[in-house]
Amino acid sequence: MDLPVSAPLPERVAEAIRTRIVHGQLRPGERITEAQVAGWLSVSNNPVREAFYLLEQEGLLVREPRHGTYVRALDSDHVRDLYAVREALEQICYRLLVEKDALQPSDYEQLNRCIEQETAASAAGEIAHAVDLDLQFHDLLYERTGSEVLINLWSAIRGQIRVLINWRNMYVADSGRRHAPPHLHHRILQYLREGNLERLVADNKQRHVDNSAEIMQVLASAGSVAPPKVQPGEPRALESARPGETRH
Repeated sequence: MDLPVSAPLPERVAEAIRTRIVHGQLRPGERITEAQVAGWLSVSNNPVREAFYLLEQEGLLVREPRHGTYVRALDSDHVRDLYAVREALEQICYRLLVEKDALQPSDYEQLNRCIEQETAASAAGEIAHAVDLDLQFHDLLYERTGSEVLINLWSAIRGQIRVLINWRNMYVADSGRRHAPPHLHHRILQYLREGNLERLVADNKQRHVDNSAEIMQVLASAGSVAPPKVQPGEPRALESARPGETRH
């Protein structure tokens, strides 16, 4: 997900780091330093320090006193917890949307456009772009609840969810299986139009059980939750990146 050049520099630095994590160029447990990132992106240490703070809040980086900052290593317990929390948040999101009848015709149009773009990206094998569109679909639903608390809770786990979905989809592609088009989003919109909270909750539960199980299969086959290395298109400022130190 490319941020506009008008975005604050720390946010753009944070997104550059997220992209490297998503694509496996920064690995779980790998040490990352402010000087290292400043060198990659040709920026000063100050925006990098702020970006590190943002990513620590998202759970993508972990700071260990006297040892440094590392990319979070996602073990099976942590993955299960993430999906359990996401399931609970989405259940609250759907309930608020139904109770408030919050979605307007223009919202449904925007959400359907997002599904169409996600389907096209998935069919074209543009994994990372499809994932970003998937999350943008859910971003809009959270925004329309009008609940600042709920939106902040979603934001706190969104970065880790983005990484996990990308990694899962990379393994799907690597195994020769095609990533399924986002038909589930059509069902979500259908049930929201109908105000069918019971089906929304039931589908949401099953979806996250399935997603968590697939991630667990990836974990079992790979030995750890880590993506295959790929070479995505990146800003030129990142091309001279040096490999970091990996913690054992």
